[in-house]
Amino acid sequence: MLATLSRLSKPTVSDQIDSLIDRGLVVEVGPGSASARGGKRPTLLEFNSDFGRVLCVDIGPEVIRFASADLMGRILRRFELPTQPEHGPTSVLQAVKRGVASLLKGDSTHRKLQLISVAAPGIVDVRNGIVLETDNVFGWRKLDVGGALRSAFGINVHIDNDVNMAALAELHAGGDNAPRDFVLVRSSTGIGAGVVLGGMLHHGAHWAAGEIGHMVLNAGSAAGPAIPRGYLESIVGADRVKQRARKAARGTEPQVSSLIRREGAWAALAAAALDPANPLADTLSDITLHFACSVANIAAMYDPEVIILLGEPFPLLLKTIQDVARKLIAWPIEIRLSALGDDASLQGAVAAGVARAYGQIAGSFDAEGWADGARDHRNRTAMTATTGTQS
Repeated sequence: MLATLSRLSKPTVSDQIDSLIDRGLVVEVGPGSASARGGKRPTLLEFNSDFGRVLCVDIGPEVIRFASADLMGRILRRFELPTQPEHGPTSVLQAVKRGVASLLKGDSTHRKLQLISVAAPGIVDVRNGIVLETDNVFGWRKLDVGGALRSAFGINVHIDNDVNMAALAELHAGGDNAPRDFVLVRSSTGIGAGVVLGGMLHHGAHWAAGEIGHMVLNAGSAAGPAIPRGYLESIVGADRVKQRARKAARGTEPQVSSLIRREGAWAALAAAALDPANPLADTLSDITLHFACSVANIAAMYDPEVIILLGEPFPLLLKTIQDVARKLIAWPIEIRLSALGDDASLQGAVAAGVARAYGQIAGSFDAEGWADGARDHRNRTAMTATTGTQS
């Protein structure tokens, strides 16, 4: 079967398989079934997912999520540590290092390939592994996360924006049916978007594609002072929503303020959605319109197949966002909720890390002159086809 897939001769395939087995990339899992014509029973081969480990990190405002995955993307271990960003970037980096060290210690078997994949807040220079800027909770500037981790562990590091990582998770979860052009909008502490065009993340010239928190929906605000965190985020960021809800509830029924304290701003706003006389109704309407207009602008800018919404506000706001955006946009536009949860960025870090690991493996073949040109492509096809196939 591999000879057919790769269009190589059977002796060449056998030599290549022997090389992959010697490297530890492929293992024999037993004999297969003979064909209807009889003859020698084939040997079943399987990609050795234990050849390496991807150590994944998602730096969130409250917790840092960690996971260890094999080279098939299966998560083998996961845990969380508190972020405590108020203690500064050095403290957060130390927590990241402790978590990665724990993942390494927990995987006692020596692996031939290890890679760290990090989902980080803010604008990330993916090429150099540097967080260029974060506003909101962190306030980082030019923080060399990649360099710090490479220095500490001597392992290759891949780092990208957390919403970009969530978009990768969405792409990965969809498999062959995933849209090739979509925008994932995530609302958490702030608001951001991951832009996927042609099945690839679009980072922009300054690594800032998807920084929709800076979108301006009120031209009058341009005459005022600069808003470092961005106009849109100053309206719909989680802290601003909470402040606005508390302000609107001031001097009204005490149960409204009590609900905000007990269950959060969005629980109180959800109650307002059922009662036009609720003191939070106008606040909810304004926030919803800002979300809806931003979605419409994204549709006008990228014309994606779908805009996917991820975050606490969106189940409540989806119908209104759809109605407003479809009124403003003349062509069909699909807007739906993401099926991913709070660990979307961690899932994306796994997917990105596994893809990088495969790239390292392929790069090692190039470095050793294992193959070249069209033949190199055929050999890689043979290598990736070994999962559950026959020689």
